[in-house]
Amino acid sequence: MFSSGSLHHVWEIAVTNHACNLPNLSKGPMTAQQPPDEQKNVQARIMDFLADWQADQRQVRSFFSRLLDKFAELNANLDFVVRKGVSASLRAGGKPGALSHPLFCLVDVVEDSDGPWLSVCFYANTVTDPEQLGNLVPEGLLGEDGYCFDIEHPDDGVERYIHARITAAFAACSPNIA
Repeated sequence: MFSSGSLHHVWEIAVTNHACNLPNLSKGPMTAQQPPDEQKNVQARIMDFLADWQADQRQVRSFFSRLLDKFAELNANLDFVVRKGVSASLRAGGKPGALSHPLFCLVDVVEDSDGPWLSVCFYANTVTDPEQLGNLVPEGLLGEDGYCFDIEHPDDGVERYIHARITAAFAACSPNIA
């Protein structure tokens, strides 16, 4: 199993080398609950996306990679859907039947003329936003109210804040996990 730091290192190597020849991560924490073929498919889509993500005017690609690390730390199941020229959606969920929602976090990489930016979304009933950094989006997350946090540039404080929201959302959606 990869540690959070080593997984981030693997993602960064793939991005730096523009290659997808990674060690087999199918037994790693990111997709351990999915069938093996789906694990490889999700990993391949993520790796292809990271390898293709060259222009990073807003410098948010590293933030995205660290979100992958956070999901690995939580042993999240991931799904990844790319809509070329529009956005890419990373959906973090848990073991089937373990979560009260189909996912606990949705990360969109939004294409924009000024460069990609991130929108990190949660169900409104799973997080708090004491610093009021997010936007309440009525019925915006699979038909339910959500909070979305837009990341347009690197900010260590905001990143820590988002990581805390991820932890809270995972805990709130995971009543069956001790």
